Order: sequence, then structure tokens, then C-alpha cells
Amino acid sequence: MIDLLFRLSCSLNKLLLLLGALILCLMMALATCNMIFGFMGQPIKGAYEVTGFLGALAACLALAPTQQVRGHITVTIFDRFIPYKIRHFLNLAAQVLLACFFFLIIRQLVLLGLSLRLFGELSESLRVPFYPLIFFLAFGFGALVLTLVVQLLNREKR
Repeated sequence: MIDLLFRLSCSLNKLLLLLGALILCLMMALATCNMIFGFMGQPIKGAYEVTGFLGALAACLALAPTQQVRGHITVTIFDRFIPYKIRHFLNLAAQVLLACFFFLIIRQLVLLGLSLRLFGELSESLRVPFYPLIFFLAFGFGALVLTLVVQLLNREKR
């Protein structure tokens, strides 16, 4: 079961990395085209709004793959003063708290997305619905929680 979750998490994180790279390329192309067309007096309508949406997606999609390689910033200034068993317990507790915290974020994002869909909330300049973006952000955080859980289970397996 743990191996299945591990493979699922790895595959999902590879997909998220690919999507994040595509989104970053799209953001770069949009910004470049907007500058070029702006110099010609025809800026792309809603380019700033779309760039903001894509930036949020790119950041959210990078969370789980970064966690998988343990690339997030950690403060280790006191590690040499703390015995290994206590440090291990503190890391374990921190990961459990993070998984719970991000699960609450997912819950709130889903509730927000449902609310935005119910009330028909649209973006300001392009008038597109917000809720698909919110659900996609929840999915990105879900991948992060899956990665945290897989790392916790792998710790306990050792």
C-alpha cells in the first residue's frame, strides 16, 4: 500500500512539474507578447490578470515536487544542540502539523470555490469564473498533503 502511494505521489509530482514548467513558459510568452503589442499600442486585454492567475498556479504546483526532494527552506541552527531522537520527533510532529494545516487549507479552498461558483463570481477584466482556479489550487495542495503523508509513512516504515 505504501509503495502504491509512493508511486502515485512520484507520478503526480512529475506531472505537476511538467504543468508548472508549461505554465511558466506560458507566463513568459504572455508577458513578452504583451510588451511587444504594448509598444505597438495594442496591449493584450487582461494580461496582468492572467499572469496573476498563472503565477498562483505555478507556485501551487511547485509545492509538492519541492517537498518530495525536501527543497523547502529549513532552519537547522539548533540541530547540533538537540539529540537525534528529539530532533526526529520534532521533525515528525512538524510534518504531521503541516499535513493537517494544508488539509485545512484544502477544505477552505474547496468551500471558497463552491461559494464562488454558487454566486457566479467573475474576474474583473476578463469576466471569467474564479472557481476553477480555486479548485486547481486545492488540487495542488492535495498533492502536497499526499507527499507529506507518503514521507511520514516511509519514515515509519524504516
